[in-house]
Amino acid sequence: MTAMPLILTNVWQGTRTVNADFIELAQTFRMSRAQVLTKIYLPTILPPFFSAARLAFGFGARVSLVAETLGASSGIGYRLRQAADLVQTDQVFAWTLTLIALMIVLEALILKPLENRLFRWKKKAGSQ
Repeated sequence: MTAMPLILTNVWQGTRTVNADFIELAQTFRMSRAQVLTKIYLPTILPPFFSAARLAFGFGARVSLVAETLGASSGIGYRLRQAADLVQTDQVFAWTLTLIALMIVLEALILKPLENRLFRWKKKAGSQ
């Protein structure tokens, strides 16, 4: 819920950057609405979407961690608070490193490969 406004705002701004000449050209070639969406709007909207998704994920993870810290009886936030309350510095560092590792793994193994796959056309277009 906290991340959705970030994504919606960026996607909305992305739709406003669509080149009107491309839309006019699509109408000239009598492209269907689905074709206009997939060939013009989607490539324009995906970069801001991924940017927002990265921001939203980080923000959402922090909000979840704070919520667990304040009111949960399980989870990483709860364990982190419990270790801090008991002055178990080694466990605080261990849970902090676990959170950092989870963020890096999600970024490196899921978000970045997905983004590279979806934006292969940009690399091809830029190399010509």
